[in-house]
Formats: sequence, C-alpha cells, structure tokens
Amino acid sequence: MNVKERLESFIKTLNLKNSQFEEICNISNGYINNIRVSIGPEILQKILNKYPQLNKIWLLHGEGEMLSENDTLSEPETYLTKRRKLKNDKENALTYYDIGAAAGPVGDILPVNKTEGKLCISDLFRNTQFAVRISGNSMTPGYPPGAIVGIKEIQDKQISPGTVYVIEKGNELWIKRLFYKDDKQETGRFELISDNSMRFEKGARKGQLFYPAFHVGIDEVRVFKVTGIFKSNELIVV
Repeated sequence: MNVKERLESFIKTLNLKNSQFEEICNISNGYINNIRVSIGPEILQKILNKYPQLNKIWLLHGEGEMLSENDTLSEPETYLTKRRKLKNDKENALTYYDIGAAAGPVGDILPVNKTEGKLCISDLFRNTQFAVRISGNSMTPGYPPGAIVGIKEIQDKQISPGTVYVIEKGNELWIKRLFYKDDKQETGRFELISDNSMRFEKGARKGQLFYPAFHVGIDEVRVFKVTGIFKSNELIVV
C-alpha cells in the first residue's frame, strides 16, 4: 500500500468517511483524494495531534503496525463526539410525563408518580428529576400551554414566596406562583396564585378573575421546584 491507501485504511477503522476525517483534523476538503506521493509535515502534525495512537512510521513508510505499541484505537473527543456521547448517555434521559399542570383544582390529571416516557434532554435541564407539559392559560405569558417544564421535588417543602412551583395533590397537578397563606408559614397552608389576571367581562361573574387564588394544606401536597422551561422557540434554565 502507498501512503494514501494506508491513511484511508486507518480512516476506515475509525468508521469515518474521508470528509469527516478531514473535518476532525482541520484538513481542507478533498486533501486525501489528492495525495500522490507523501503527506506534508503540517498535515501530518494535524493528524497526529488528533490521533496520537497512529504509528507515524507505518503511515509514511509502511513499517511496523498501524497503531503505536500499547495504544488502542479511539475516536478523539471532538465537539461532535461529545454531543453524540451526551445523546447516548442514559443519565441524560429525563423522565417525562405527558400530562398537564392545570389551571385550577379541577379535571382528571395524572399525578407525577405515573411514568409516561423519556425525554432526551442531554444537558438542557440541570438538577432536574422530571418534566411535565403545561396545559391551560393560567400562567401565561411566562408559562404558556404546551411548554415543558423541568421540575425537582423539594422534600422539606420550604419555598421562596412568589416563586413558581409545581404542586401535586392526589390526581391533581398545578403550576402556580406559591405563597404561604396570609404570608405566614405557621398557617400550614399554601396560597396558589396564577399569573394570568384576566377577568370576566360580563355575566354573573363579571369582574371576577378567570383563575382565582386557592389554598391547599402543606402536608397534603408534594412540591416541585421549576428548574427550567422549554418553549417552542426558547429554552430557559433556572
């Protein structure tokens, strides 16, 4: 084999195409196809920088083995390989529940403890246990229907009043801005407030809020901190 054939043989063992190998090594596209006699020192150094396990003597002169002694063949940690590794890493698959965090204490909504599937998020949400889909308009515009929020359970149920949380009570799941009732933790109750301040314009409920505040007992619920929100056109990590 000549030097071009040896290089192509090495590339084949990497399961790469010539063009992919050239991109990884920052070599101009088509360089390998145009090799005639030898490889220039600058190009050779670029290749060896990415693949130090490649035996330089074997590549240039065909002597010895393809790989240097005690070296194994592995793909270099390029941006593409890192992203591929993240995509395939099971630890980056977030448990996802295709259910709605509702507008109020009504409706047949599945609890967080019922698994629906997996959401491949890679490193988009950090410190996140689950993801749920928002339904209803009670938290617009910041948390629109259809958006996906990452959540993490707060075991001690200590909240920062005025912050958005997801609350689970039995078969009901709500995303709300949370306060202590009467701003006093000792009441033992949360007050759940909607961001949407829309009011009825006519009828028997004229002037009343579409999504009024309501209360739940702290001991009756599970509390989840919102760690991030994925909308159709943006990702926000909290």
